[in-house]
Amino acid sequence: MSTDGRARAVATLLVVGLLWSTAGALIKYVPWPPAAIWGLRSLIAAVALIAIYRPSWRGLTRTEWLSALALAATTGLFVLANKWTTAANAIILQYTSPIWVFLLAPILVGERPRRTEGTVLLLAMVGVAIIFFGGAGSDRAGLVIALISGLGYGTLTVILRRTREVAPAF
Repeated sequence: MSTDGRARAVATLLVVGLLWSTAGALIKYVPWPPAAIWGLRSLIAAVALIAIYRPSWRGLTRTEWLSALALAATTGLFVLANKWTTAANAIILQYTSPIWVFLLAPILVGERPRRTEGTVLLLAMVGVAIIFFGGAGSDRAGLVIALISGLGYGTLTVILRRTREVAPAF
């Protein structure tokens, strides 16, 4: 990679990191309904992806369409959860995705998790239980939506693993 390419990659990662890390707080402060925020975020992402990659819609596989649906569900549910609970709870519960990957990967892609992974995820589930039942003072519906967003994110991860297996090498 050239010096120019490296600098561009680093700058892109910094911008993406800034946007990713401020999403929860910004969603909380925008006085729009969740569907409007989700729609605008999706439109911006679509325009950027089309401008950069210029995809061919006809060449997309069923697995790629499923991954797009999982990502759409994840982002929409994340926005809704942010409106219905605290941004911190929405973010933490979305990151339950490894638990869902652990549960879904054997079924969808035949991966067998190691025992140590199960132990670590069991501890993570204790943290999730504390959020749900520890008096977080949040709307229960928002917590459930955030957890389902984590399921969407975990499903996306597993589907992308499947995409990786069937995608041609570059």
